[in-house]
Amino acid sequence: MRHISEEKQNNILNAAAEVFAEKGYYQASIQAITQKAGVSTGTFYIYYKSKEEVLLSLYHQFSAHLDAVIKEKLASQYADSTEKLIACTAVVVKVYATKPKLSLIMLTKIIGMSKLSENEYYNVFNQLCEVFQHIIAEIHSDRSEELYIFSIAYIQLLNALTAQWIASSDQRSLADLIDMIITYNFRALQIPVDEEIIRKHIIREIERENER
Repeated sequence: MRHISEEKQNNILNAAAEVFAEKGYYQASIQAITQKAGVSTGTFYIYYKSKEEVLLSLYHQFSAHLDAVIKEKLASQYADSTEKLIACTAVVVKVYATKPKLSLIMLTKIIGMSKLSENEYYNVFNQLCEVFQHIIAEIHSDRSEELYIFSIAYIQLLNALTAQWIASSDQRSLADLIDMIITYNFRALQIPVDEEIIRKHIIREIERENER
């Protein structure tokens, strides 16, 4: 019976994250991953059947972290639902920005890779939509029939603008990116936009995350 080591598995995952970020998913090879992890190719296949399976494991890890930070935000106290929406938007973008190249792969490259990878992407996408739909419902309780569409549009714009920011090496600051996402979405949702208040909340959320 082959010995399964959690440490070796984590080394492979961490190495794969670095290689995917450096080379991109399609250019990354299993050999590059094993060399960085300090394991043999045979050891790699003890834990994973393919490069895609490693990516999906990273995606699970990434989505679990995202789910945890969102739940932490939802458990916090806010002056109103608008402030809660700002906080959750900021934290999702901050999570993406923490590992930009890997996030770009997860936001764009995983689509079309296989049915399994697409299912994983849409599972996370739908979970985000559900969270944001509940928050938007607190603000727009009079437009319940449109809440599902609102949440999809919100997350689509968040993902698209963040992916574009990463891919183009945009010179905007993280705060400017989050500000743009929130301002555009709030205007589309007809939520009153006070740019000074929004900016204050964004800076506070970024500082809180930096202190973690």
